[in-house]
Amino acid sequence: MGDNLLHEVLYSQTRLQILTSGVTAPQLMNDAYIYAWDVGLYPYFDDTDYSIPSLPHELFKEQFLVKQDKVEKVINYLDDKWLINNSPTFYELEDAFGGKSYRCQLLHICRYAYLNGSFDDTLWDALLTPMQHPTEAKSITRNYCRDDISL
Repeated sequence: MGDNLLHEVLYSQTRLQILTSGVTAPQLMNDAYIYAWDVGLYPYFDDTDYSIPSLPHELFKEQFLVKQDKVEKVINYLDDKWLINNSPTFYELEDAFGGKSYRCQLLHICRYAYLNGSFDDTLWDALLTPMQHPTEAKSITRNYCRDDISL
């Protein structure tokens, strides 16, 4: 078995274990971390400073569908806009990151940031300005239900 295939298998096994733990022992991991693994998004906010052993996601950077650098760029963009009180609408965010073809990734990144408790209502309200976001963007600020995880 090649190294890439082995890494994919280990990623899949780790993902299943994390999602199962998220459902059966919810106190062990926060919603944002579980959500990130569920949708294949690199859990950027959960990186360690490498003074302690790596967390599982840090060993599988290349296996996530939404890569670390994409998550970091979007989060930094939102943070920069939020800090100068110029939070974007979702369509403005979409325009800044390549248009409609990146919508799903942007929705997941925003939902992950929201579940992490990042930013405040000012940013989320701006992002979800009426008529300035697709219908599915409303899911960003919905309550997270771990019962929806499909194992």
